Amino acid sequence: MPTRPYSATVTAGDDILATQYNNLRSDAFYNFNLVWEQGASHDQYSENGFNGDSNYVYFVRSTRIIYRLAIWPQGLFFSPSGTANLYFVSLAGTYTTIAKGIAIIGQYGYVWATDGSYKLVRIDLTNGNVTNMTISGTAPDNDSSNVVTMDGTDLYILDDGTTTLRKYSISGTTATYVTAITLSEAASTAVLVDSANSVIYFRANASANIVKNNMSGTLIRKDQALLATGATTFMGYVGNIAYIKYRSVSAITFFHPLYY
Repeated sequence: MPTRPYSATVTAGDDILATQYNNLRSDAFYNFNLVWEQGASHDQYSENGFNGDSNYVYFVRSTRIIYRLAIWPQGLFFSPSGTANLYFVSLAGTYTTIAKGIAIIGQYGYVWATDGSYKLVRIDLTNGNVTNMTISGTAPDNDSSNVVTMDGTDLYILDDGTTTLRKYSISGTTATYVTAITLSEAASTAVLVDSANSVIYFRANASANIVKNNMSGTLIRKDQALLATGATTFMGYVGNIAYIKYRSVSAITFFHPLYY
């Protein structure tokens, strides 16, 4: 999935939107208002991460609630599953802990949760049905704070606070271990994989740095891009554009396309 908000396909008559991109047109859903930021806490709907497809963005709360917001040019709007509640699906009745992040692959979302033992959990995005996945091969470590992400095709799980990012292919209700990528330094909360451009982005575990690796875990770039190291930093996709969401030291939440 691409990280920059422009299309690689250029047709006659496209508007010139940015001279540095030489007539590459902007994709839909680039700029929008933060209509989902409601309530006393600016982070209450996305405190454990987010990811999306071309129609919806799914936000994870530590209370095991998954919110679904519809993508419109004007912003993100709540799209519940036909109930009186704002949330799309609740895992609170079965699972006691949910980890950070969510992967959206096809018609399913995937999270890391526990009902007494930690497991990969699949959510059917068409009806909200929940199924426990089987992991074939090496499993992630037994930690409630692992981070789940994806590249649009495959699923990745970061062993919390470590350099180990594990890749899994998905087939039905089985996640098959593919490989482990050793990152250039320990990562935490914010992880995004852009396999189309062969790069991995993450927030450094011990600093306010955003780090860019290649797919082998070799350092490409590292800068102090954040005002604080806070755990509310996450990366994910909105449509086919990569976004970073973070909270400043003054408790203001920012949600921007990721240029790095």
